[in-house]
Amino acid sequence: MLIILDFGANDGCSIRKFKKIIEYKKISDYKIYSFEPNPFFKNQLKKIEKDDKNIFIIQKIVGINENIQKLYLSQDCDGGSTIYSDKITNNIDDRFYVEVESVNIVDFIKKLPYFDRLWIKMDIEGGEYNIIPIMVKNNCFNKVEKLFIEWHYNKISSITEEDHNKVFELVKHLNIVKWDAFEYRDDNYLDYQKYLTDIKINRLKEITNKKFVCDSCFKCFDKYNSYKKHIYLIHPKNFQKKYRCMVCFKSFDKYFSLQEHQRTMHTKKLIKKKFQCTECDNSFDKYFSLQEHQKLYHSKSEIIKKKFQCTHCDRSFDKYFSLQEHQRLYHKDKDVKKKFPCKECNKSFSKYFYLQEHQKLYHS
Repeated sequence: MLIILDFGANDGCSIRKFKKIIEYKKISDYKIYSFEPNPFFKNQLKKIEKDDKNIFIIQKIVGINENIQKLYLSQDCDGGSTIYSDKITNNIDDRFYVEVESVNIVDFIKKLPYFDRLWIKMDIEGGEYNIIPIMVKNNCFNKVEKLFIEWHYNKISSITEEDHNKVFELVKHLNIVKWDAFEYRDDNYLDYQKYLTDIKINRLKEITNKKFVCDSCFKCFDKYNSYKKHIYLIHPKNFQKKYRCMVCFKSFDKYFSLQEHQRTMHTKKLIKKKFQCTECDNSFDKYFSLQEHQKLYHSKSEIIKKKFQCTHCDRSFDKYFSLQEHQRLYHKDKDVKKKFPCKECNKSFSKYFYLQEHQKLYHS
């Protein structure tokens, strides 16, 4: 039987590549043990495991001890996360990590079922320099037929070329094959960025003890009003999204995305709400939130008497500020009176406060 130890499965790209190789070589008796610690890939890998009884997923870091380690997350793409905080590629930041279990790979290999052929693949972003010396010391390479590997010494500041050469000397007698499975990867970029954003926001809240974090530039705020003002001035496009969460005021293009956000982020907060909307099934903790919801989603209803009519469309508002905000976002090219011109450029503003903020940001 052929056993393949796949260190660094990513989204399953290595499994897909190995299955192509196995199919080409007409190997029917095999087992693949794939290790991937990043929780982002859990569901994808579990589906692969479910569909093939010869594949086993281990959601742990390949290490030399059984303990908890930090996995520093790649910020560029879903590949490249590492145990090294000084990795110089993938925009690694030592503030953003997940804590994951590691497995003692020597003990794991000793417990494998009988095999007559063994392939080992390592694409573990520098982790190879930790485990290879220990594996050699414990005779783990004695039955290895092929070692597929991508070396990472030139990407880790603390690993020198001399360190690399010492480790390479230990395995150079093996049949070494340079590894690359990039062409077998799925496109997970958008989902990964959402996953990464949630982790970054939670970590920044822990580090700074501030309640509000901008999900566009990750600036932190103590007060909601400061946070909202920042979004309004610096990221105005966020206000143009159609569906807004009434718990944290994050906005979404699609109602399904809002529902999914509320289900995953505010399940407890959405329970036991006193103020029920009479137009739909939503309910809210605060009457203000109910009013905001009704303004956003039931503007044509007679629930709220609105005093301020937009002269450019059929929308009306109960507050003059809301009318101004609406006109700024949706009718900015039309003739809206602005009393406060900037002396440095051609822009003008309806309130002196906005002029001051503009001058601070662009002409200070």
